[in-house]
Amino acid sequence: MLRNLSPADLSPEGAPMTVPELRTATATYLRERIHEGVEDADPVAARGVLQRMIQNVS
Repeated sequence: MLRNLSPADLSPEGAPMTVPELRTATATYLRERIHEGVEDADPVAARGVLQRMIQNVS
């Protein structure tokens, strides 16, 4: 999955991030995107939480 590059993808000096740094940034972005709007839930609400996570990436 591709994401939009942002100024956060550059070091403070303006140098590009390394591939491992971009991988970490992408993983963080995806984790945040998937969990957007999802609060800590108890097991009873797990189905609704999973549906929301799927909606977030659809």
